[in-house]
Amino acid sequence: MSELCSHTAGMADLAWTARPRHPDPHVRIRFTGNKVTITTDSVRAQMALRRIPSVNETEHGDFVLSDSLTEREKVRVVVRIDLHLDGQNVASHIDLGLATPGDIPPAPPLSSPVAAPVPVPATQRRTL
Repeated sequence: MSELCSHTAGMADLAWTARPRHPDPHVRIRFTGNKVTITTDSVRAQMALRRIPSVNETEHGDFVLSDSLTEREKVRVVVRIDLHLDGQNVASHIDLGLATPGDIPPAPPLSSPVAAPVPVPATQRRTL
């Protein structure tokens, strides 16, 4: 339980429930399992990401966090990246890989009719 709670504050700061969504973010950070990938089309964001020690650039021009980091360390690095980019007016979107209400499909229709309530005869009703 202590492992779960140890970085809950960082996860809550990054969660879709606590963050406004920018309509066209320049940086997208995605948690997938134990991997964190970062994509951007902004030269300014690329330059900022290259200066962060735990961020590695791939041959495709994207970025990933070092595999040697623990999950807690990855959350901390992402919080720092987000703050750094925000300070430079670079919009980012962080996807924690958690479902949002829009991701939850509607319940399937009931296949059997719902049982009607059993009526209580008038003679068994209690009066006060």
